[in-house]
Amino acid sequence: MTQRFPSAGIRFSGFEDHALRLELSCYQLTTNDTEYLAIREDLLLRILEMVKAAGTAFALPSRTVYLTGDLGLDPRKTAETEQKVKQWREHHKLPFPDFDPNKVLGKAKRCFKWTVKKGLWRC
Repeated sequence: MTQRFPSAGIRFSGFEDHALRLELSCYQLTTNDTEYLAIREDLLLRILEMVKAAGTAFALPSRTVYLTGDLGLDPRKTAETEQKVKQWREHHKLPFPDFDPNKVLGKAKRCFKWTVKKGLWRC
């Protein structure tokens, strides 16, 4: 790469969800942590300079957060809905399936045992 980093190399190694993966390798002959960090920083800053000199830049992760003013629940509609559900309960006409918990649990147990024995993900 440069005279100072004769053992440095970079390879295009794959695609990520939102990135191109590059692998940079650089062998340094040092056992001093401070020197290692300085060499690493210098190498990374030189890479940034080369990218900038080429007229491009790295995309940095970002997030957009949209804030809205939630007005909350409409008290009139809430009262209407609560009244309707109360009537359903009183007349035993809730619009939901009414499964016997013992039958549902029993099927789940059979399904689990069968899938463990057979190694399959279905009953």
